[in-house]
Amino acid sequence: MMKKIYFSPIIICVLLFSSSLLQAQNYLDTHVEMGIFGPFSFETSTFWGTARTAAPGYYSWTIGSGNYIGADDTHHVNGYVKKYGSEAFVFPVGSGTDLRSLSISAPSDPSDVYAVAWIAGNPNTTADPTNANSFHPITAVASPISSVSTAGQWDWQTIRGTGEGLIITVSIPQLFGVEFTDASLLRLVGWNGKAWENLGTAGASGLTENSTLSGIMKVGIQAIGVGVIKNVSTIIDSDKDGLLDSAEGLTNDTDKDGIPDYLDDDDDGDGILTKDENADPNGNGLPDDAKDSDGNGVPDYLQPNISSANDDLVVYNALSPDDANAVNDVFTIKNIEKYPDNIVAIYDRWGNKVYETHGYNQNGNVFEGKASDNTRYKDGIKVGQDTYFYTIMYRKSESESYKKRSGYLYVKRGY
Repeated sequence: MMKKIYFSPIIICVLLFSSSLLQAQNYLDTHVEMGIFGPFSFETSTFWGTARTAAPGYYSWTIGSGNYIGADDTHHVNGYVKKYGSEAFVFPVGSGTDLRSLSISAPSDPSDVYAVAWIAGNPNTTADPTNANSFHPITAVASPISSVSTAGQWDWQTIRGTGEGLIITVSIPQLFGVEFTDASLLRLVGWNGKAWENLGTAGASGLTENSTLSGIMKVGIQAIGVGVIKNVSTIIDSDKDGLLDSAEGLTNDTDKDGIPDYLDDDDDGDGILTKDENADPNGNGLPDDAKDSDGNGVPDYLQPNISSANDDLVVYNALSPDDANAVNDVFTIKNIEKYPDNIVAIYDRWGNKVYETHGYNQNGNVFEGKASDNTRYKDGIKVGQDTYFYTIMYRKSESESYKKRSGYLYVKRGY
């Protein structure tokens, strides 16, 4: 069942140039919406709240992240925050004494509108007010999820748009129970009206409060929580690729296709099966002797060497610029020099451009894990260890149309 969204003709919109204008109106009652269009500081008050009803109040933002400061455990919205538009955003929501932020990547449609609130407490017994005050039993789980945390949930409202494909990242609460003692097994989960289903492909950054956990939004989700997947036996080879599940890891997804490596018979997504890329020559189920044809430290079965039938470009989608061996220090695009009219751009997981250049690989013009000055990042700053997205536009002459190549790029740091 899709969540019902209630509208009211009684809407209050205030143009804010300073948060001081909100001093007497820090609580927004049902049906009341306060639009924030300018710089805003939570530090001017220790209470910012909204009604938590079927038609709640909303603090609403129409511009991207960075348009507020001072959000912490005592300065945030105890209630609902709404976001209009196509920019990435971090929802500064919590319980009043506990900031429990949730971020979204940039929606593709500028007309999208989403709203979020943190609801502390066991979903078994703590109602979701915008979903007819229903409960979301933590025992109702879809495989591979085995348990859901009782610490709380994020109410997720798709007011306009479906949210499908958005990258969701949450700041996890303090977790309790023996099921929640392995960060690699934690998963972002979503309540779909009948059960908690898996939204994640990787574990959390840690087990301490405020560690981060990410996933990809699906259509029909009404609430978001923290779950855990079933542990997999160390002697099983689920995808029959010759490598044990324990050796491939439960959270690794090399080609970012939503299928973890231990269930994916083509780990790097290059069309060549893992078992055919010499992942385990000695047959012991471990990749410690995996073939590494180019000697860059990344075995063939984890490095897609993708070329097109229409050209001879080969893209190597991993670099480790901090290693002392001077191997794999730059983003390598083999034969790109044959296409001098090219544009290479690299984006972070939120869709923010971190690097762009024309004439890649000419006169030492390469990506070494540092941002360029034509992006929102500071020129020359080292980007963090993470997975990025690249696009390559290229042609041999002006008489040709541009061809395009895109994919994922992993930056590994040595610190």
